[in-house]
Amino acid sequence: MSKLIEFLRKKAQQHSKEERQEQIKEQERIAELKNFLDRIHGWLTEAEDEGLLTIGVQDRIIGTHFTTQTPVLVINTPEKEIHIIPQENELGRIGVQIGKGDDRVDLWQLEDEKTGKKRWVSYHTEEGREVTRELFEELIIEQLS
Repeated sequence: MSKLIEFLRKKAQQHSKEERQEQIKEQERIAELKNFLDRIHGWLTEAEDEGLLTIGVQDRIIGTHFTTQTPVLVINTPEKEIHIIPQENELGRIGVQIGKGDDRVDLWQLEDEKTGKKRWVSYHTEEGREVTRELFEELIIEQLS
């Protein structure tokens, strides 16, 4: 076997392994996004049950980082439609964007470097406020105002 063929096979194996690792990471990030969107959906269920809003889900590829379809929550009220769109920044951090334009709010998942624990935060009104149901409801009220 020639050195070139041996070299190219080694490179192909390495590339294939790296590609598989990236696919696994992407699937993990998408699963984390889906879990967060499920939590948001749960927070809105009571209002939906009362007929005050409807919640839809659209699957689409978001941005340039994700290669598989990612769910987008669509909240409909008689006055307004709000999209909750998954996103990923250049550092690989995942988040969601609530609304569009100047009124949009970004929520990001942060990981504690020491413990590895992940949490969702908003930098909308103050530094790194953890996303709770109460905060989320405040953000939606802002979007609807």
